[in-house]
Formats: sequence, C-alpha cells, structure tokens
Amino acid sequence: MRHLLILLLVGTTLAAGEHKHPVGATAGVASLDVCVDGVTTHLLLAVIAPNQPARVEHRSSTDGGATWSAPVVIDVGALPKAPARHNDLQIAARSEQVLATWSTSGSGFMDSGPLVTAVSHDGGRTWSRGANPADDGNDKGHSFVDVTADGAGRLHAVWLDGRSGKQGLITSASEDNGRSWRPNRVLDARTCECCWNTVISDGDSVAVLYRAFAPRDMRLIFSHDRGATWNDGFAAGAFNWAIEGCPHVGGGLGWSGPETKRMLHAVVWTGADGVAGVHHLMTSDGGRTWSAPHPFPIPRARQASVTGDGDRVVVTCTADDGSGAGVWSQISDDGGMSWGLPQRLSEVDTQVAHPKTVTTTQGIRVFWTSKVGEGAWTWEMGKF
Repeated sequence: MRHLLILLLVGTTLAAGEHKHPVGATAGVASLDVCVDGVTTHLLLAVIAPNQPARVEHRSSTDGGATWSAPVVIDVGALPKAPARHNDLQIAARSEQVLATWSTSGSGFMDSGPLVTAVSHDGGRTWSRGANPADDGNDKGHSFVDVTADGAGRLHAVWLDGRSGKQGLITSASEDNGRSWRPNRVLDARTCECCWNTVISDGDSVAVLYRAFAPRDMRLIFSHDRGATWNDGFAAGAFNWAIEGCPHVGGGLGWSGPETKRMLHAVVWTGADGVAGVHHLMTSDGGRTWSAPHPFPIPRARQASVTGDGDRVVVTCTADDGSGAGVWSQISDDGGMSWGLPQRLSEVDTQVAHPKTVTTTQGIRVFWTSKVGEGAWTWEMGKF
C-alpha cells in the first residue's frame, strides 16, 4: 500500500553564530520536543542566536500541525544548559496543565546542574516556575530528563543523576501539576552514563526505556499502577552488547491497538557486531516477552522514534542509504507484524537530527530538525 507523506518546512532562520553540540548547530533550533493531549499538539523549542542566551518557546496546534499559535517565550529565571538534540528540553500536558523541564547550569561535570520546571495552567499562554522533581538537594548534573502525564493527570519524570555514587535512573511523580513532587525512587542505581531516556504512559500504565550499564542494551521498566510499583525491568532487545563507554543513543516507545489489547512498541539502537543499528520490538506484557527484533533496513540507522494509531505503527529514524544521512520512515498497517518499504522523508543535502513521532487526532506526525549548508537549524514536520 502506498503511503502519502506531506512534508512541511517550518521553523526559525537566524544568522550564524558560535554554538557547539553533537548535531552541529550554530544557530536556530537547538532543542525540540513534542507531546499530544487530546486535540492539542504542544511543541517546545530552544532557539539560539549569536551572542544571546537560549530562548525557550512554546507553541500549540489544534489541527494536527496545519496551523500553530504564536510562540510564547518561557522565562522562569533559569536558562537551559547548552541545549542539544541528544538532551532535549521536555514537555508533557493534560487538559490545560502543561509542564516543561530542562537541565540548567550547576557544579557538575562540564557545569551541568539541577532540573528546572516551568508550569502553565492555561494551555501554554502563561508560565511560572515549578518545583524541582529531584529531592537530593544538590546542584550537580541531573540530565536526560523525560516527562509524561498518565490517564489520571499524574505527571511522571525520569532522569539520570549520580546520587547512588554512579550514574543512575531516578523517577518522581507529581499529582498537582508540577507544584510539588513525590519522594524520588531509584529505578536503577547503575546505568549508562549519557543516553537519553524515554517515559510514556497509557491509562494507568507507565513505561520507561533507558540504556543499562552491563550489558549496554536498552532496558524497559514498567508500572501497571501509575508508578506506585515497578517491575524489575527486562532487556528490550537482548543483544548482550558489552562495551566500556557511552554510545550517546537512547530509544523510543509508542502504543498501538484498541484499549482492550494495547501493544507497547520500542525502537532501540545497538552497536553489537553483526546487528548494529535500529531495531523494532513489541510487547504486550510489560516487557517480559518481546517479538523478534525487526532491523531497520537502511544502513547506519541511529536516532529512532515510534508511535501507533490503531493498527498503524510508524518508525522513524536517521539513516544513510549512500546519498547522505536523512530522516527515514517505515510503516506497518498490521500492528507491527509486517512492514512496508522504507521512505526517505528529508531532502538530500540537508543535515538532520532526531525525529520525534507522535499520534494526533488528525493522524501521525513526525518532527525533526534540519540544516542546509551554513544556514540555521530549523524544525520540520511530516504528515502520514
């Protein structure tokens, strides 16, 4: 079946300046995150310009990204520390309650510091400072945060910090829209040092995907009761990849299927010999059992995201078929059992970074950042 993709180029174009991070941004959009709540899609950006501090912006759309609200600058007195696509600022929403969060400067490695939150009670029109989810009371590095809102409106945050003596995975929850947070829980006291984490919710279920320490496979931790209890975690793709060092690559999670039979999909990256690249897996029992890994069929696949809409599942990632790195997709119309041919979404001769795929009431959308030549990084959106 042929799938139609409409590509929209939107974004910010700023003059070139000096800024360094892994995707090579010199100006423009340095961070991007997106979430969907009902009919509303929320977009959170960090934008950089020469000799200026990063500017945090929120926009929203109620028509699947066809039109967007004017950007609202979020200023709560603590700027993000070196925003970059491998450590994006994060956003979650439920009804008119919206939470944005990021890491700011502190006394940690490379001046990394504590978490900052901004909360809005009117859908993103106005913002104020929220509480810090971390309760360890220090200003060292708290990074690779992600947030989600469950079916009852409880917010869940996960991040990495070193309170256990080594880098570990921490979680907390808020029942008052970010004004306060519950006592922290260590989900894993020893993790990979600097791969991004993903947390996703569906009704009462909350799932966290992160990179373990030994072996350096991705791992899923699951809660069936909105974070009150958690399982011990299971490998999401047991590749038994044994390395010393951090690959700087996380993964993605997404749901599909009817309410009576929800399927959780994961996309993971491994550097294991013979199977290096992005793989799709799915589970219906919180990670105890998984489907066989389905490798993305384009070489050098790396930064990946996944989402579902009914029986349709869409995987997106960066990959290189020999014409240069681009954003690619692969679609399944039977819940992940079989897959169509991969499609390139981005233009040739553009630099690209970190697609994020979400399900809106108007269909599936994918967002990423791109750069042409020496120009500024912009954000783009594709429709399926």
